[in-house]
Amino acid sequence: MAKDNFNCPICECTRSETLFFSKKEDYGDILRCSDCRFVTVFPIPSNEIITSSYLGLYKERENMEAVDQLKFSQVRPSVSYYFSKIDSSKKSNRIKFLDIGGGLGYYSASAKELGMTPYLIDLDSESLNFAKDVLGIQKVFQGTLETFCASTDEKFDLILLRHVIEHLPDPNHIIAKIKSLLSENGVAIIETPNNKSIEAFLNFGLGKDFIRKLSKNYSDVSFRTLIKKRVYAMRPPIHLNAFEISNFQVLMERNDLKISEYKTYRLGDPIFWPNFKSYNSNGLKNFFKSISFIILRSVFSRKEYSGIFLSVTHKE
Repeated sequence: MAKDNFNCPICECTRSETLFFSKKEDYGDILRCSDCRFVTVFPIPSNEIITSSYLGLYKERENMEAVDQLKFSQVRPSVSYYFSKIDSSKKSNRIKFLDIGGGLGYYSASAKELGMTPYLIDLDSESLNFAKDVLGIQKVFQGTLETFCASTDEKFDLILLRHVIEHLPDPNHIIAKIKSLLSENGVAIIETPNNKSIEAFLNFGLGKDFIRKLSKNYSDVSFRTLIKKRVYAMRPPIHLNAFEISNFQVLMERNDLKISEYKTYRLGDPIFWPNFKSYNSNGLKNFFKSISFIILRSVFSRKEYSGIFLSVTHKE
């Protein structure tokens, strides 16, 4: 069923298919663009609903008193990999690193260890206080990317948008802002869940939890319908969008940017998803579930792995 007044923020197509209907009047249905297959919620929930979902988000589940050394050790290889994407001729200079939606600031702190000057943007004041007071990140900004752009004329050599773009109402607007902040030879790193993936649904605990959360607000949510419709990681009002590699190719072309490298990766990947265990092998029952999960996911192609990594630059 098409949705009246829909306009795809990726390709501007006005045709769509409704995948799941909302049970809440102020949430919006989950739609797929008929042209580029971008999945989004429509209409987008109000700013008040979205913002309220993030206040104190990390305080509920993270140690906000001291540095988590395990988390730090997981983050360092990731930031080193991102750092390797910068033109080697620039590494002798002071590199400016922008972490958009960086939460507690561990990626920014790791960038600082590598000699970069980190800037951290987030909506959550509690997270920014931790980043500044505990991790020593001095350049923090509370607000949206749009308000940050209005407050600075800085250009950045490495911009990180890690598992953030799926949270934002207008991806095209965000990519345009990133382009405006990216230095001439700079690199933007974008990561997000891969909407073609079914790996998470093969993980028994993770799949069950995802279905439980989505079914609270949407009708006809089940393992069967999610596999059929390929709606991975959509959880409004937290996750508002879902992407495939092909969506990004359209989005970058529209903003006159170039994807210099892309790949997909699995849950628990030591570089891209180090803080996400792909399965739990504690106990005999879970051991056999884990083996089943590994065997099942081995039959799927790399295109169906859970995460997307993009390295983006200006067009030459």
